[in-house]
Amino acid sequence: MSQRMPILALLLMLGACHKAPVGANAAGAPPLAQLRLAMVQPGKACASDAPEWPAAERAYVRHLAERMEIPVQVCPVANRAEAAKALADKRADVALLDPASYAPYQASLRPILTQRVPMDLGRTEVVLAVAEASPLRKLEDTDQAALLFAGDSPPRLAGPRRTLASAGVPEARLARARVLSGPSEVASVLHSAPMVAGAFLSADWSRLCRGMGKDDHPCQGLREIWRGRAQAETAWVVRRDIPLESWVRLVGIHVALFQDKPDVAHWLAPNTQEIEPTEAGALDPIRGGH
Repeated sequence: MSQRMPILALLLMLGACHKAPVGANAAGAPPLAQLRLAMVQPGKACASDAPEWPAAERAYVRHLAERMEIPVQVCPVANRAEAAKALADKRADVALLDPASYAPYQASLRPILTQRVPMDLGRTEVVLAVAEASPLRKLEDTDQAALLFAGDSPPRLAGPRRTLASAGVPEARLARARVLSGPSEVASVLHSAPMVAGAFLSADWSRLCRGMGKDDHPCQGLREIWRGRAQAETAWVVRRDIPLESWVRLVGIHVALFQDKPDVAHWLAPNTQEIEPTEAGALDPIRGGH
């Protein structure tokens, strides 16, 4: 119970940034009475165990059942498209999807978890900001604008550069970008350069705009034109009407999986070392999706 409240606060924060977050219509609904996992594997019927399953899969189902305190079944599907349809049709509750399988059912589904390597920069959230009087209004406008990065450290340069590349910003534009010494220097330039966009880590942008005191307003006269992350390659997805209690438990169990059940975690999320909560738009296309 001690871990539940911080996780719940994080989930509510992530969900608040998007319309119709998970559990929006089910905050007071009772938790799930059973959990069905749509998984790409041989088989025809949902089952709670099978001798042909890998040992790690059997351990995963037992672990989920113990922690969720409900029966858990694996429902075999032929591919991720079938998994997504099973979710949308309420024949399953959780599935690992990619953008293509998720897109047809986007209105009723919601990513809740992604995987990453901790030492990787991950899906860095970037803010693009411009002068208030700038004609630049959206991400696509920056394809022809000059760009500024707010520092040369890997988090402030490599992370935002990779995010913008994944968002379709032309490589030539990224290669010509200027790298300044920090967020405040970028903000100073933006005030007098209407055809320039500054790329900030979202945390840097928030700290910058708080200022150093009540009369310090470094973001006054600037405006944010885009905020986003790279599209996730895959994410664990649930329906948007899942009860909040079940959502919280699922996220908490999986976030702790590499500590609690490392063998199971490496089977479930190979080539990575971390499972983390994610935002509602993790599988959305970036252009036209933010």
